[in-house]
Amino acid sequence: MAITVGTILKHPTLGFLKVTRTEQTKVHGVTEDGQTRVLMRAFVEKACAEVAPETLDPESPLVAAKAPAPARGRGASASRARPCSHCGKPLNRSRLSADGRLKSCPNCSAAPGSTQHVFYRDPDDFGTSDARTSDSTPDGVQSYCRACRLGEQAAGGIMCDSVEQQVHTTRLLHI
Repeated sequence: MAITVGTILKHPTLGFLKVTRTEQTKVHGVTEDGQTRVLMRAFVEKACAEVAPETLDPESPLVAAKAPAPARGRGASASRARPCSHCGKPLNRSRLSADGRLKSCPNCSAAPGSTQHVFYRDPDDFGTSDARTSDSTPDGVQSYCRACRLGEQAAGGIMCDSVEQQVHTTRLLHI
């Protein structure tokens, strides 16, 4: 089986998985529920089956045409580290709102043309994964919003200046 970016696989326990990156010994992919997974290539070749996109439910997030996610390597990182026009912090780093209900997606924030952090509901719009659980992320929240991990265009984000204004207004209302 030829495993390439965009291939849809049927995993014995994870269900359907769309390949997002391949390496010599590993296959990276995203499941229908937005979870990112890294699998050993040998296991994928032995235990997974390639599936034609038209056999999936048309509403599946793995089927819809998606643009590839922007590059995230070292070269891409330097240009994406430009400061937010509102708070001055690097756009390619996540930020939490003061009330902890919103988190910025570094991929959406550092996209070409963006000048501010773009926030979404945390963890609802990011998803969680046991693989992401650590001392710094005890709840396992993903780094990038679900739309970015699926290669989709994210919608409904709140800009940095609006987030800080909303938090300030909320605090005034609770005084």
